[in-house]
Amino acid sequence: MTKKKYSKTVLIATLSMVAIFIFFFQKYIYNAPNYLTVSFLDVDQGDAIFIEAPNGVQMLVDSGPDNSLLQELSKVMNFWDRSIDVVVATHPDKDHIGGFPELFKRFEVGYVFDTEVVSDTGIYREYKSERDESGARLLRAKAGQVIV
Repeated sequence: MTKKKYSKTVLIATLSMVAIFIFFFQKYIYNAPNYLTVSFLDVDQGDAIFIEAPNGVQMLVDSGPDNSLLQELSKVMNFWDRSIDVVVATHPDKDHIGGFPELFKRFEVGYVFDTEVVSDTGIYREYKSERDESGARLLRAKAGQVIV
């Protein structure tokens, strides 16, 4: 290999490594806020709130009525992040839990805070089934409860 070809190869390899480093560690280079972020997600006729603490702990409150939640999460989370620490289902209406079944299939969820309110709707049965299959720890939310 000639010296000119060798230099070109080394330059391309070095630039590629720098690009890969920036691409995979962009969160820590550019997006490392030291404050709480709260994102109100546009999920049409429903509610979904994504919260991320300065230490990286993530919480999702409700999910909206359908799978549009997943597209909205991709706007506020890194594409390789497939875990959410805490999910809160405020009540079993479709406009609050409709996106959770698909979320449970695609994301690793640590804890699910749920009320004792139940419903006999198909979306609630699907939500409960996927929640139970996901392996997330189920905790019953109660008035005055503190989450650390």
